[in-house]
Amino acid sequence: MATPDLNAMTGLELMRWVQTERPTDIPSIGRLVGMRFDEVEHGRVVVSLDTRPPTPTGRRSSPRAPSSTPAAAPPRPRARCGTTRAS
Repeated sequence: MATPDLNAMTGLELMRWVQTERPTDIPSIGRLVGMRFDEVEHGRVVVSLDTRPPTPTGRRSSPRAPSSTPAAAPPRPRARCGTTRAS
C-alpha cells in the first residue's frame, strides 16, 4: 500500500491513519517503544505502551535491539543545579 501524503493530513487524520494502518515502513518513536493508539477522537487520544523487563543496566530493552548489542554504560551522575552565595 502506498503511503498517503502525510503533509496534507490534519493531525487527527494522521493519528487515525496510524491507528488503522500501523505502518512499519515509517520510522517512529511509537514503533520503537511499542505504542498503540487505542482511541482517536477529536480532542481525545488514548495511547497504550507495552512494558518490557529492565536490562541489567536498569534500562528498558528496545523491541528492535538485537541481542548481541553490548550493554549501555550506566547513566552519569547528574550535575546539581542551584545558586551559590558570594561571601
